[in-house]
Amino acid sequence: MIEDQLRSILGPKSLSLNSIRQWTSVLKESINGIKPYKIDKRIRKRQPSAGSPSKKDGVHELLFDPKHSNLSHNEILASKESLRKLKFNSIMIKILIENKWSISYDFFSIIIDYLNKTNSNDIYWTFIRTELYNKIDSNLDCHLICWKLLLLLHFLTRYGNKSFLTSCTKHQRVLLEISTVKTCTHPKCCFFARLNPLYFDLLWTKIEFLLEHQSIRGDLVVNDSNLNEFAQSSDTVLISLCENLLENMQKLLRFQSEVLLIEENKESQQLDQLLLDPIKICLVEADNLYSILYAVMNRISTRASLESQFNELNRKFRLQFKQLRLFYKNSKSRASLNDCLQIPELIDEPPEFLRFFEQSENLLH
Repeated sequence: MIEDQLRSILGPKSLSLNSIRQWTSVLKESINGIKPYKIDKRIRKRQPSAGSPSKKDGVHELLFDPKHSNLSHNEILASKESLRKLKFNSIMIKILIENKWSISYDFFSIIIDYLNKTNSNDIYWTFIRTELYNKIDSNLDCHLICWKLLLLLHFLTRYGNKSFLTSCTKHQRVLLEISTVKTCTHPKCCFFARLNPLYFDLLWTKIEFLLEHQSIRGDLVVNDSNLNEFAQSSDTVLISLCENLLENMQKLLRFQSEVLLIEENKESQQLDQLLLDPIKICLVEADNLYSILYAVMNRISTRASLESQFNELNRKFRLQFKQLRLFYKNSKSRASLNDCLQIPELIDEPPEFLRFFEQSENLLH
């Protein structure tokens, strides 16, 4: 197999950080227009040892001097793709498996950058299927691995492109089954067995929301253009948007309450970063969701045609406001959150929206 040949050429450092950096450099330069055949200038030559492929070997020539290779153009592309797949898988393994109780965000950035620039998600889903889904029963820490996979997915919903979100819909069943797998032999891993289904539910609700409302960015930050769009939306669209926002907020609030409850009673400090890093994202997204929700609720309150729907939506909004305020309060009590983030603040009581008929009365006086 060509991957075995590549491993024999690159040696045990094929999974090293230095090798990954070399691959990342090659990837960025090739994307920026440098001819892909000039790999030989960026990968260190080494003398072939006994048992390693000779210089006449096609793969060896591809890595070090491809312009003299006898390979066809299609064979060169296939070999390059195999090398890219090997390196991509190496990074994913480092993210999910090798650094068990820590998270390597530099590798997160590499994955996100690669998927965005190539606009191809097949290599990601191939890894998920072959290295995780098909081997889930043999992974003793499968719940921990899934948790880190969902965290990576959370980042991809924020910074990935729309094509990635669309690709998620084709692999929903795989993600769901990985998130709800029951196999577990590690006591610490069981924390995540409780949380993974909730995390998946939160992320899937967000993915569906972003696909339905294409103009809203993955980080849930809205601009003046978005606000104008909300103002001009039909009653049906406005109500649907509000219900979607309330659903997203409810899933987020439920997820964070379970995480903070487990974090409060945990026995190992190793779990701190793994448990609280998703909460950092949730704090930011909750603040953005609230801003959108307030703007939409304010718009609904001005339409006489939506008075009956407004009453029920306002009831849910006020209930979530109190839960959100408690979320912020609990987060402030944790130094690992409060020291690195500016925790949002809310007023003591939910805001009152000026209803349409109240505005009319004010105009008469």
